[in-house]
Amino acid sequence: MSQRNFKEGILRFINLPAMRYLFAVLVVCAVSLALFLVRDSIGYQSVSLVLLFVISLLPLLNFRPGQIFLAAVMSAFIWNYYFIPPHYTLRIGKVEDALMFIMYFIIASVSGLLISRIRTQQILINQREKKTASLYSLAKDLSSAKSLDDVSDCSVRHLKETFGADSAIIYSTAEKKLMDQAHPTSTFHIDEAEWNVAFWVFHNSQSAGRFTKMLLVTEATYFPLSSKNGNLGVVGIKFPDNFHYDSEAVSFLNTFILQISIAVERESLKELSKAASVLAESEKLYKTLFDSVSHEVKTPITTILGAASSIKDEKISSNKIYFSKLIDEINIAAERLSRLVDNLLDITRLESGNLKPKMEWHSVTDLINSALNKMKNEIGGHKIIFNGGEDAGILQFDFPLMEQAL
Repeated sequence: MSQRNFKEGILRFINLPAMRYLFAVLVVCAVSLALFLVRDSIGYQSVSLVLLFVISLLPLLNFRPGQIFLAAVMSAFIWNYYFIPPHYTLRIGKVEDALMFIMYFIIASVSGLLISRIRTQQILINQREKKTASLYSLAKDLSSAKSLDDVSDCSVRHLKETFGADSAIIYSTAEKKLMDQAHPTSTFHIDEAEWNVAFWVFHNSQSAGRFTKMLLVTEATYFPLSSKNGNLGVVGIKFPDNFHYDSEAVSFLNTFILQISIAVERESLKELSKAASVLAESEKLYKTLFDSVSHEVKTPITTILGAASSIKDEKISSNKIYFSKLIDEINIAAERLSRLVDNLLDITRLESGNLKPKMEWHSVTDLINSALNKMKNEIGGHKIIFNGGEDAGILQFDFPLMEQAL
């Protein structure tokens, strides 16, 4: 790690503007010295062409316009002083040499600056193409994400590939509160100070942390994941030490964060849609259950009322056979109604958490036979055949509740 930091420090030192000016001067001096040793063989006119060629190569080595202009001025005066007769003086003896010197100075300066500008434009174009490719790759991967976990993994991976940065994503809950833990795909740990910054960003919808004007106590920069319905969370990004946080980088980063926010909002809407679908199905099931329970309650009550009304008839009450059948019907209906009420009470206790299933090992055959035995009075003349026998197996379940269900 220390060796890498040393290399990065050397590169930053070399790329300092003052050092680049010094390197431009050294390049011109080195080439001029080499040409001085062979000036008698190639002639001073050829020297000017070589120096022009060197000046035109400087933009390709990432020298800036000011550095190129300095090299052009130096090469012009070196050519005049050491190569144009009379030597070792700035005086030019011939008019054509003076014109050549002026033209050299103009051509060296203009060509160097133009090539530098073209080189700068080429670099900008390459950077834009790279950014466009990064955004396209991000949008493509986010669009194919099938869950919030996929969105998180994709976002963290692209932030690392594009900016070389570690990141942490913290989502909000359904109650519009920030979760207590970052998503598992996050690549750096958030301490207490970082959490305070994340909470502030979430509630104020404003970036904070490093490179910003707010809460500079952290090493990371935090951005809100905003949507039309409020913030969906916060993303913290820990940039490398050599990251240049200029206006162009800010614009590109904001576009990156916007793409992630859109993907998170899409997945949130999916979850809301699923919840709404589950709620609709629950309401439908509730209506079906209510209709079924209403029918199940009315049937034994109707039987009891009918039998009770028949008992009042002296002709029927005096007939012991009919009277006994009516009493049996009342008992069966009352047992059915009691069982139904017990089931409803158990459902209520299950939903409230007061009734806990007792999971024990039981025979499936015993369960079904017990359920059939309790329903024998309501089965009437119908015949139910159970072919499970002793091979139905043993399972772990709550016997009374499962019996009620059957």
